[in-house]
Amino acid sequence: MILPRQHRTPMQSSRGFTLMEMMIAMLLVGMALTIAFAALRFASRSWERTDTLVSGLDQWRVATSVVRRQLSQMQAIRADESSRKLLFFGSPEQLEFIAPAPAQGGRLAALYRYRLRFVNEEGEKVLRLDYRPYFPGEDSAGTAEVATSVLVSGLLEGRFDYMAPPQSSGEPQWQGAWNTPERLPTMVRMELQVQGPIASWPPLVVMLPVTGGAK
Repeated sequence: MILPRQHRTPMQSSRGFTLMEMMIAMLLVGMALTIAFAALRFASRSWERTDTLVSGLDQWRVATSVVRRQLSQMQAIRADESSRKLLFFGSPEQLEFIAPAPAQGGRLAALYRYRLRFVNEEGEKVLRLDYRPYFPGEDSAGTAEVATSVLVSGLLEGRFDYMAPPQSSGEPQWQGAWNTPERLPTMVRMELQVQGPIASWPPLVVMLPVTGGAK
């Protein structure tokens, strides 16, 4: 006996997704979302690193510009008329000197006493610039109010070095402190090590405009 062939209706031919197909589709969607999230995190971290790098370079550019400008205008001024000691002090962590304030409107600027110093603040090392007007004949403490600003923050290390004038005994070398109060060094070097993608910035070397002793 031959059974009649069963004909499928259009509703029977267009069946839905099976459970296996649904699981595969969900797996593919999950993989796509994972890849997209990973790419977003990578882009976000790259942006943060770039922003940190740019911010650090901006700090370095501003700091080196200020330090170079003021050191290049340093003046050899005696502490008093009876002494040959100059108003200059140099150590690995601190540098004090006399220089004009930045000129404004082409007018002659007054002299200021500047102090660059590396200090620890809130778990990090910063480079500070202190400055106040200089008045001839004042003592080392002075009476004018001291203004201060942070030039660079987020430092790991920072130091100053000093180059002595050439001597007949040998070639000049960098030294960590300046112990000749009646003379100025020929050059000052500032080195900075920062926290971030750049371990250390190029050292700043400034040749001083005057290197002779007090007369």
